[in-house]
Order: sequence, then C-alpha cells, then structure tokens
Amino acid sequence: MKKLKMIFCGCLLVLAMCLTACGSKYASIADYVASDEAQKAVELLNNMEGLDIKLKADGNKMVYEYKYTTITKMAGMDEELKKALDKEKDTFTKAASDLKKQVKVDNPVVTVTYLDKNGDLIYTQDFPAN
Repeated sequence: MKKLKMIFCGCLLVLAMCLTACGSKYASIADYVASDEAQKAVELLNNMEGLDIKLKADGNKMVYEYKYTTITKMAGMDEELKKALDKEKDTFTKAASDLKKQVKVDNPVVTVTYLDKNGDLIYTQDFPAN
C-alpha cells in the first residue's frame, strides 16, 4: 500500500502540472489533452517504475488513467484508493473548476481511473467542477 501512496502523490503532481502548464483557452478538453504542454507534463512521470500514465479526453471529462504494469487487482485496493482520493477531493474539484479557465466547456469533470496490469478496472472516481 506504500507504493499506492507514492503513485497517488504522483497523480496529484501530474494534475497540478497540467493545469498550470497550459496558457491558452482550448475549444475542447480533447484539444487541451492533445496539447504539447499537457502531454509533456504526463511524460515527466510516465517513467515512474510500475506505472503507465495516460491523459485522455471523454466529452467534458479529462481522464487521468493510471495503469499498473506489474500489479494485479488485490482485495482492498479499491477501498484504499477511494480513501486516498476522498482526502484530496477538494484538489480534484478545484482542478475541474480550473479547467473552465483553460477549456471552453461548461461542466468539466476530472476523472481518475486506476487499472491493473491486465487493464482491469481497480477504481475510478469523477470530480465535477464547483
């Protein structure tokens, strides 16, 4: 579970970097996610051992996908991730609200998704803007 906490901290760092790196207003979340600045921010942490990080767009959602490369889903893992994400709810909600400054979208949502090495869902949570 210590590794989960380290990865979770990395998640917050990527989120903060993406939202401060981009300076212009984008027509859609897809355009924002495709920008060099957003992709470079993700690449900085994508070399983290045991984790493949992707930033995706899904309509009004900016999706942070964290895929473990060596870990399969274990009992209790989803609950630990839920607890960690719940503690940082304000951070993710603020990030979704900050998307309004970067993207021309009315109701942006930040989604955080964790997958195991087989691509099976461990946990996902949406954080809508205020």
